[in-house]
Amino acid sequence: MCKTHTFYGDAYPYMSVDIGPGSMATYLGSEPIFKWDTVWFTECIKDWNDWQEFKFDNNNYWWEKH
Repeated sequence: MCKTHTFYGDAYPYMSVDIGPGSMATYLGSEPIFKWDTVWFTECIKDWNDWQEFKFDNNNYWWEKH
């Protein structure tokens, strides 16, 4: 896009890495299912009784993508 557009005045190149309102779910283990006009997130918690406490994983694939 930057090769084919000229940015005048206060215009600047912008890229959003937001993959929808469920982006946080990917940090917790959900996998996104991308469609042309939407994104869905797979279930990542099968049983709440077995779920561990939430911990930040700096090496999470989707965190690194964001």
